[in-house]
Amino acid sequence: MAKFLTAQELYRLLQREYPPHAYPDGSPGTFYSTASAYAKSQVLASAYENLETIYDNLFPQTAEAQLDEWEIKVFGKLSVNLTTEERRQRLLAKLRNQKKINLWKVLITVLGFLPEGTYVQISEWGNFYSDGGWVIGVSQLGLNTRFAHANGFGYTLDAVESGVGPATPSDLVEAMVNAYTYEIRIFSAVSDSTLEEIELAVLETEPARSVHYTFSGLSLSDYNLTETVSDVDESSLINCACVDAASSTGYTGKRAV
Repeated sequence: MAKFLTAQELYRLLQREYPPHAYPDGSPGTFYSTASAYAKSQVLASAYENLETIYDNLFPQTAEAQLDEWEIKVFGKLSVNLTTEERRQRLLAKLRNQKKINLWKVLITVLGFLPEGTYVQISEWGNFYSDGGWVIGVSQLGLNTRFAHANGFGYTLDAVESGVGPATPSDLVEAMVNAYTYEIRIFSAVSDSTLEEIELAVLETEPARSVHYTFSGLSLSDYNLTETVSDVDESSLINCACVDAASSTGYTGKRAV
């Protein structure tokens, strides 16, 4: 923990620097020399106070002037009707609870606002299995490293293999953005108020780097999600599921065929 000296502490440091018996010692108001030393200490202490304020705002548990900025960074919105200490504790709870941030957590967050049996899919734009994609064709195992492109067409970093030309700087920037973008597909009609609640909850749950788009009133058949998978959980690698109380895991999934 950083140490920021007070005026009294600085005063004692200055007093100790004087040659022995050259100046009187005592309380600041006793002599002209002690008053002068204490005045200098107060000037230095004011600088320390400013540094302490800046330092405190670097951490959510002590932030005050930057508390709004911390909430925007962590939650994407400001809290309402909470005291300063409650806001700090809420921030700490969120930060300390982020042992893992993944799309399964986003999926079950959305499902928590919907009736049992309502399917939701989390579809990543950078999904390896999507059509087209960014390909690095250098594998010695006959497999390519693929970075999927949202629009369904692909580039490679090798102009000879690609046939469409090498990636430009703007192409690479677009690919990086798309790599962290995903869609929330809700296969049921949802009210505007529920969608708003889902949006706020997802903003708190998803990684800060992510961007998402939410669609509702969709049909499973339009996405070929016709195969039912029982007892799905995070390790099942299923990105479409619904709440199912009869399932051993609490969720049943759908898979495209």
